[in-house]
Amino acid sequence: LAAGVLPPFPFRHRLIPAIHAVVPARFGAPGRSLAAVYAAVTALAAKEALRPAGEPYSVVAGRLLVRIPGGPGVVLDPAGQDENGPPFHAWAGRRHADGRLEVADLSTRDLNAWTARMGVAVGTRFPRAVWAFQDEVPRALRYVVDGEATARARESLEQLPEDAVADAVRDVLFRLAERSG
Repeated sequence: LAAGVLPPFPFRHRLIPAIHAVVPARFGAPGRSLAAVYAAVTALAAKEALRPAGEPYSVVAGRLLVRIPGGPGVVLDPAGQDENGPPFHAWAGRRHADGRLEVADLSTRDLNAWTARMGVAVGTRFPRAVWAFQDEVPRALRYVVDGEATARARESLEQLPEDAVADAVRDVLFRLAERSG
């Protein structure tokens, strides 16, 4: 995979359902608390399957600001306003040679349930995944990278059973091979 380009659309849309099937099955019910796991499995599976030139995929964390239509300046931060998850949002990412950050966030599928639980009428549905350059993500979402949050997200992964993420990645890669063969 060349630097400066996103993975091909067909690849992303085979990988996303594979990860959405594997992560909740192995780690429990979907929700914000799985954001770091989604990020780790996405980063490692994409790194292994694509072998990108330049910087590899890794777990990135910080805040996800969700702009709610209907009022200027109405922004929600899932990490800051919901005690049902960690105090950060995590996604897979990699910095390209041109400085652009690629965002691969497969936990956005849980934003619809989160806004409903918070009692917020959004009037739109969030995508099941965001995979784009940071400056091209849907306008309602803004990713803010934070080094301290990234360290906390990576530390949270160390609390998982040994090889749990690696086993999930193997399962995802098996599903990818099965679908492409």
